[in-house]
Amino acid sequence: MNKIYLVFLVCIFLSCNKNVLIDNKYGTPVELERIVTNVDLDDNTLNSYNLLSTLYYSFKDYIYAYNYFTHAIDIINITDNNVSHIKLHTEGSNGIADEITGLYISSPDSIWIATTTNIVLINPDGEIINNHSLLEKDSETALIMCNFSVCTSKIYYNPKRNSLFYLVMSVNDDKSTFFAEEHLLSDNTKKKYPLSFNTDKDVRNKYGWKQCPNITFTESNILYNLPIESNVYAIDIETGKNSVYGGKSRCTKNEVDELNLPYDFEQANRHYCNNVHFFEINYDPVNDFYYRLHLGEIAYDATQDFESILNKKDIYLMVFNNKFEVINETKLYDQRYGFRNCWGVSSQGFFITKSNPFYKDVNFEQFQTDIFHIE
Repeated sequence: MNKIYLVFLVCIFLSCNKNVLIDNKYGTPVELERIVTNVDLDDNTLNSYNLLSTLYYSFKDYIYAYNYFTHAIDIINITDNNVSHIKLHTEGSNGIADEITGLYISSPDSIWIATTTNIVLINPDGEIINNHSLLEKDSETALIMCNFSVCTSKIYYNPKRNSLFYLVMSVNDDKSTFFAEEHLLSDNTKKKYPLSFNTDKDVRNKYGWKQCPNITFTESNILYNLPIESNVYAIDIETGKNSVYGGKSRCTKNEVDELNLPYDFEQANRHYCNNVHFFEINYDPVNDFYYRLHLGEIAYDATQDFESILNKKDIYLMVFNNKFEVINETKLYDQRYGFRNCWGVSSQGFFITKSNPFYKDVNFEQFQTDIFHIE
């Protein structure tokens, strides 16, 4: 009887203190080859962006990026080394005046743009083809952003299902829950996919700037993770099955220390520097691999500028095969790459811009990237 009671207590303890980091499964290791690309820019193009989408079309790689200075979509052709632009309207029937928070390119003729209230479909002339309202409930907030310190959650158009996907936060009685929302365009209905985690941590209130999950969508899966831990989660869109995989780094810690409220900006900045940060999962549909960046820890120094400390953080790239087995983890070059979401997947592999302010060879007249290609 005592043994049964003890087991019962242990089960209660574990269920109330759920905090499980999944161990990695490893596949056949691969080597990464670094491919350098430099695209010459015109006077209206930037050398780094925090909001972009990629397109592989007619055997060419394009990066579409939102330029908030010119209110335009800059198109960077990294195959042919040229740039072009789609000027967005601000007034009239084609006007997009709200803050732009998301971007997804499904084809050269179909450009999806998310604002704080809507998702609009435009053509290459900047004309609005369709306009869809994001939310209907006051208790729900669409979280579409590329914020390096909070989370990365982008929009996605699923051509097989003719639907839009994005992340939503629901707040009830001061408790936040997250789910992926699918907006089915054929009948204007919406479907919810709740996000579950192997932790009971109060993500919204006890981890400084790291307050929301990262989320990525593919034709078959919803992929998500938390900035505060190494686990990788997936939901099969067809079956609704939830899966969790290990993504532990061999180079850094794999979970973040708590920062309890109340805290001020300096305490939150210190917390961000002193801890790791895991970014979103990036899917490579051409090669059927997954990539994830994460930042290591660095000591906070109140006498130094916060941005300067951040740009000295080590950055790591982890590669998974299509079974989410780890096949590579690489520490990238020191103080070379920017970490404000200017990365993605081309047909050749995972790319990231060389836009770190400490990078001595930065050329502001070029869009400079390194592509990490699996040999």
